[in-house]
Amino acid sequence: MSDPVIEEIKEILKRITEKQEIVAKEQQELTLKQQQTEKEIDRLTKKTDAQIEKIDAQIEKTDKEIKKEIKKVNKMVGDLTDGWGKFVEGLVAPSIPKVFKILDIDVFDISTRRTRRKNGNELEVDILCLGRRQDGKEVVLVAEVKSDLQSKHIDEFVTEELPEFKKFFDEYQDKELIGIVAGSRLGDGVKKYAEKLGLYILAPSGNIMKLLNKPDFRPKAW
Repeated sequence: MSDPVIEEIKEILKRITEKQEIVAKEQQELTLKQQQTEKEIDRLTKKTDAQIEKIDAQIEKTDKEIKKEIKKVNKMVGDLTDGWGKFVEGLVAPSIPKVFKILDIDVFDISTRRTRRKNGNELEVDILCLGRRQDGKEVVLVAEVKSDLQSKHIDEFVTEELPEFKKFFDEYQDKELIGIVAGSRLGDGVKKYAEKLGLYILAPSGNIMKLLNKPDFRPKAW
């Protein structure tokens, strides 16, 4: 006959074993779910990474296309501006001898787009002319030409180009330097500003350029 105490102990051990098996099974299922979750996360991560790479590639492609279009537009604008600038220069240069003949200056040499480099720096002038007064004294005329002449262009001309001109074109050191601004479009404020700074002003009049300065105007010698 079995001892009741031993039987009770056996029953308790049995229940413990059953619970351990249940826990082990649940632990196994949890581990399996974790592995499945990790695989899913890895799959989603790879998928997301692939999508990000695809988006990055598309952005890079779009960026290149945009830059290409911008470059194309800039070239078109540059060609248009340069072409118009040359057209205006083509009006200004032939007009200078006629205009300054009236001012008793005989212009005998005209060149356009003159560039001089010195000590790593560069200076370009739109139009460079040599003239001679009635007393035989030679003068240098430098013109800044813009299709749409604005105050900022005049500022650059009188603060950067004219003061530096003789440093780059040192063969004209001993000659009087006179500044000219010309444009196909310029407002009254721009005219007054240029004249105040001692510059001659030229604007279109038919197929030639005319002088806009007042009769009593006296240019500044640079």
